[in-house]
This record gives sequence, structure tokens and C-alpha cells, in this order.
Amino acid sequence: MRVTTITADDFQRTFISELLDNGADIASVAKLARHSNVTTTARDDRRGDRAAELAAGFLSVPYVGL
Repeated sequence: MRVTTITADDFQRTFISELLDNGADIASVAKLARHSNVTTTARDDRRGDRAAELAAGFLSVPYVGL
């Protein structure tokens, strides 16, 4: 596939997703992106299900034997 147009918004979304993917907290990323609301930053996060699956891996669910 050939990319013909890259916009400033594409760079912004990549910037945000890369920072979040590498462990930066969303409040800090929002400040770096000059967003006044983290909701805007979350909307620009393009990591998708991969990030949710990684986050779920941090949960510790105690084993309950039957």
C-alpha cells in the first residue's frame, strides 16, 4: 500500500500513541500534545485493542479453587 498524504494530525496521533505505548501517563502526554483535556488525547490514541490487552495483563485475579 502506498501512502500519498500525511497530515499534521497523523503525526500528532503517532506522537501520542508512541508515548502512551512506551509507558507515559496520559496526563503528561496531554500536556505535551497541548491538549486541555485528556479526553482529546485518548481520542487520538491509535493503539487499539493491543493496548487494552496489554493493560489487562497487569491485572492479578486471585485463583479460587473449586
